Amino acid sequence: MPTRRGWGVLGLAMGLLLLWLLLGESEFLSVGALLAAAMALAFAWVRIADPSVPITRDVQPERVREGDDVVITLELTNPSPVPLLGITLVDSIRGVGSSTSHLARVPAHKRVRVPYRLTPRSRGVYRVGPVQVSVTDPLGLMIRSAVGGPVDTLIVYPRTEVLEGYPVVRGRDPSIQASRPEFSARGGEDFFTIREYRHGDDLRRVHWPTTARRDELMIRQFETPWQSRGLLILDTRAGVHDPDGFESAVRGAASAYLHLERAGFELDALIGSDHIRSQDPDPTNRVLEALAAVQPNTGLDLRAVVARLRRRFIGGALVVVTGEVDEQLGQGVSTLGPDFGTVLLLSASTVPIGLLPSIRTPMAAATCLPGETWAGTWQRLKGRAWQSV
Repeated sequence: MPTRRGWGVLGLAMGLLLLWLLLGESEFLSVGALLAAAMALAFAWVRIADPSVPITRDVQPERVREGDDVVITLELTNPSPVPLLGITLVDSIRGVGSSTSHLARVPAHKRVRVPYRLTPRSRGVYRVGPVQVSVTDPLGLMIRSAVGGPVDTLIVYPRTEVLEGYPVVRGRDPSIQASRPEFSARGGEDFFTIREYRHGDDLRRVHWPTTARRDELMIRQFETPWQSRGLLILDTRAGVHDPDGFESAVRGAASAYLHLERAGFELDALIGSDHIRSQDPDPTNRVLEALAAVQPNTGLDLRAVVARLRRRFIGGALVVVTGEVDEQLGQGVSTLGPDFGTVLLLSASTVPIGLLPSIRTPMAAATCLPGETWAGTWQRLKGRAWQSV
């Protein structure tokens, strides 16, 4: 395809040939033919210099947090017998834009590497590629383009903050004084309570006297000493968040999850309706990837989601991150709260949490207002529901 310069040369050649036909001046014919020949040679050049060349891409690292730098390196190989001239590489990043790189020349049968730096400002799962490669002839009259190379994925995790303090939950030994809590198992299992049978429970733990009395299978619930458990819920309902508040809630959920998970909690996460269990393979990366991709949900019924988790947790900490607290959230917390020893409610909103008549479960609550940090919000709860270590 002609470039802008090529269209000009082609138009001039056609005009000179037309003047030769009208006026019969041989000079018009000579110059017009010379320009037409240049266009023909340029066309032949770009036909030989095929831009459909092998391209690879290296993304380092493939998982980053908001504001971190990513180095993307494109490697282009020229297998053709002629040099590639005037090369333009356009690498697209869906949802962000594109990166354009220019190379003056790639010799025949040679390989070049083109690095560029990207600083993603927003969390998300981004598709990187494919690459559009364009080459021109030495005079810049013709251009030829092709799309190639792989499509890679860049995952941008939400930004997190360092939090201090840990919930005091059933299973921790408050007599141990250390710089951080220890949650390793130190023995067998302790009898904790009796509960209803659930599909998959070990039938050897059926408590037959209670089963006979209640006429339904009842299971002895055991608890491993010194082992803290928890569930983190991110309320993704669109109606309780504004755009900035939703992003703040996602960062708060990520900060709380990493803080507790690194402390040794067996922590499940409910991101909207996506339940990620602590026993799942690589749960930390799964949770962070879910938080990178999560968007406000206009059709989420929080009450129905949490009802499915009823009595799956006995003891431990429930951490709920939301926007404005409403009746549906209150009913959800009241449904799950009795299963936990500690309930923490964190709100990312422009309005502080007021009276919560719909929540009948003892809990500690705090709001992260615009301009505040989650570290400060978490710290304000210190002493209400947990000890700081």
